[in-house]
Amino acid sequence: MGFIDVIKERAKTDIKTIVLPETEDLRTYEAAEAVLRDGTANLILVGNTEEIKEKGAGFDISKAT
Repeated sequence: MGFIDVIKERAKTDIKTIVLPETEDLRTYEAAEAVLRDGTANLILVGNTEEIKEKGAGFDISKAT
């Protein structure tokens, strides 16, 4: 098991909430999708709901708040 895998497993045992305010950057949506897929944290995306839906289209961020 690699270092990143160990970190992910530790994160899954103690789920935290992460707030992502940079919703104008597509990298935020890529990261959000990966975190939600892995189940390593709960996410809150800060920004205009319509803009988040528009810019986040194509990413599975449905579990984010």
